Amino acid sequence: MLPYYMLSVVLPMFIMLPLSIKWQIRRVHSVPWLLSMGAVSGCSTWITGVLLPGSPGVLRALPGPVLVVLLTVIVLLVCFFRDPERTVPEEEGIVVSPADGKVVYVKSIEDGEFPFPVKKGRVINLDEFIIENSFMKRGVLIGIAMNFLNVHVNRSPLSGTIRTIHRIPGEFRSLKHLSSLLENERVCTLIEGKDISICVVQIASRLVRRITSYFGKNDICCLGDRIGMIRFGSQVDVLIPEVEGLQILVAKGESLKAGESVVARYSIHHGTM
Repeated sequence: MLPYYMLSVVLPMFIMLPLSIKWQIRRVHSVPWLLSMGAVSGCSTWITGVLLPGSPGVLRALPGPVLVVLLTVIVLLVCFFRDPERTVPEEEGIVVSPADGKVVYVKSIEDGEFPFPVKKGRVINLDEFIIENSFMKRGVLIGIAMNFLNVHVNRSPLSGTIRTIHRIPGEFRSLKHLSSLLENERVCTLIEGKDISICVVQIASRLVRRITSYFGKNDICCLGDRIGMIRFGSQVDVLIPEVEGLQILVAKGESLKAGESVVARYSIHHGTM
């Protein structure tokens, strides 16, 4: 029979195993669950070493602050890699948020220009941002900033066909600087719906080293489907072209939930202008 303190190491492994399988199915990298398993095992082993008689003295000697650090790691990893189900609105003619987070800007696009003076005080052409010259000339750009505790699984803002997935290599700078939006690594996903096409731009920050896409070119996705994940804080922008009856329903400072929060409405059975 295993000593009690050994059970404190084995049991967490059985707890973490189902989670690790789920994360692998979701195509999440395996390192986080390994770290979580180690942290849970370490914490439970320390607690058992203190409370149960007959446990090795080395367990009792483990400093208390180590437990705090391990518990913190567990909480952060569980929060970051959680992937809750969402109630997707059953409506037509809506655009839902592709990301959890806070709206940092809602900017109008005119003449296909990026709506920030970021290169020596001048406004640059939008195609430098999305690498899709013919996508849109007029519309709205909504920026959604994610913090470490937001759900980082991104969802489709509409139902349609994935026409383009373009990974643009770049740097990993802080997104506090507007120029980073154009210089950081990003993945642009263009989704073509029946009445509107929308571009979702996942932008990496200094902490991000991986942006994952769950769909491929010409795949069909539904409103609110999981389309990818961006790691450890960052930003997701959504580009909405000007179409018939377009109404933007969010403003700077609002908190959004991916797949649930409606950010815009448009008239159905009309093409882009």
